[in-house]
Amino acid sequence: MTPAWDPAELESFLDLRADRPALLERMLAGTGARTRRARLAGCEHLAVRFDGRVDSAVRNRILVAHWDRAPLTPGALDNSAACLQLAALARRVAARGGDPGLMILFTDAEERAAAGAKDQGAFALGRALASMAGPRPAVFAFDVTGRGDLPIVSESPGDLLGRGGLGVGRQGREFSLLRDAAWAVAREASGGMARKLPAPWTDDLGFTLGGLPAVAITLLPRAEADALEAGVRAIRETGKELALGTRHGARGIQGDVDAESVLGEAWPATWRLLHGAGDDATVLEPAAFALMARIMDGLAALRLPRL
Repeated sequence: MTPAWDPAELESFLDLRADRPALLERMLAGTGARTRRARLAGCEHLAVRFDGRVDSAVRNRILVAHWDRAPLTPGALDNSAACLQLAALARRVAARGGDPGLMILFTDAEERAAAGAKDQGAFALGRALASMAGPRPAVFAFDVTGRGDLPIVSESPGDLLGRGGLGVGRQGREFSLLRDAAWAVAREASGGMARKLPAPWTDDLGFTLGGLPAVAITLLPRAEADALEAGVRAIRETGKELALGTRHGARGIQGDVDAESVLGEAWPATWRLLHGAGDDATVLEPAAFALMARIMDGLAALRLPRL
């Protein structure tokens, strides 16, 4: 059986001294994928593009994972797994002859969200992409995708847009379209197990605030997803609004709400590992990598009409 990840690549990526953009560049060297650094608003992103024939009727897709991590943590789930999974996707796409309608982005400064939502690297990227002339790309972000068998398509951007009065406007409609497309792909890839639930923010926050709605996909073990769904339902049945957002709130988004305390035991054990020493290679699961390969292949191949 082919291993889910290259052990040497994983070890290098988790090293606390790692130059992660440089490692990603080396992983993709010679594959036919074209890498380019993009420095914007004090952040360093890595963009991956492909050769091939452009389909002018199809919406471009951007698949995103943040390469930064909480200081002094291995960051296996948050967010090394998604980075290695997207690098593997880039290799597969290049081996198939490329796809000029697809961009893979490895972003910087996602972990700044708790300090200030607009400090995320994805915020400046979202503003830049939203201001460009021409059709808007479909953006899908991945975080905490190395453990679990149940895909969750995050509803958090929809909640945010609704609270801002934008849920029925262009951005709200665009988010709903992308969320449903991602859910259909994840549902097929997982044998019907995918759920739509609020989830902690990742780069979907920065892109959405920047004016370009994005959909985030994460994984949880089924038992944890069941408990989360029940907890969310119980709180909403009381008439209270639950906006998960970041783990401990995000300034300018939801004040000092501590979603972990609100949900109590319903807060997934997987999420309790994040930003700590326990987020190491031992928590990664080969089956999760196989599932994410199917999801990423499906999203990369989406043929949505251009807006």
